[in-house]
Amino acid sequence: MISGGCITSIGRDRIDAAVARALADGAAPGAAVVVGRGERVVFEGYYGNLAPGESAVTAETVYDLSSLTKPLATLACVLRVVAAQRVSLSEPLCRRLPELAGDGSDPRRREITLRHTLGHCAGLPARGMYFERLAEIERRERQPLVGTAGGSRRIVAMACDEALLADPGSVVTYSDVGYIVLGEWLARVSGRGLDELFAEQLAMPLGLLDTGY
Repeated sequence: MISGGCITSIGRDRIDAAVARALADGAAPGAAVVVGRGERVVFEGYYGNLAPGESAVTAETVYDLSSLTKPLATLACVLRVVAAQRVSLSEPLCRRLPELAGDGSDPRRREITLRHTLGHCAGLPARGMYFERLAEIERRERQPLVGTAGGSRRIVAMACDEALLADPGSVVTYSDVGYIVLGEWLARVSGRGLDELFAEQLAMPLGLLDTGY
């Protein structure tokens, strides 16, 4: 409960109790709760640990946003580029990413559009376990790939080479693969990586100084 622009002791107790129940139920090892009203922060609370046995959650704890990166970074950057460069959401991805069309044996690949991929209905699989595959290639070829630009290019190539599981636009399948492809599409169109675009187009204008890749 908030009174006079400040959270009441009853409100604090309710938040503390709700978070304590969630941690006890195993929903997360720790949590950070911030409540705002207008431009004021009226409550901050930090609970538990970043992971079992690790450091306590504090105001300085950095969280991995994980799949929230898709809507908060990739989707937002794609839409800004679409608006700025007047690119249609119906544009086939292979116009900028010809390797997505493959050898031409599956003509459906040329039908995959930005809209399909943003909406997880491009027909691409959910995931590809690329880091495991990349580590295996690294061992076989005896050259560093994981965490390198060359490794990133290999992952993009593997994503573009994935066989379609359905006709584009026919089935919704939440897909990491599609968003890897979108990240490369952004790089081809803008000439900058997703990390640079996010910092320039979103993080800096919004004052998200501690949010980035």
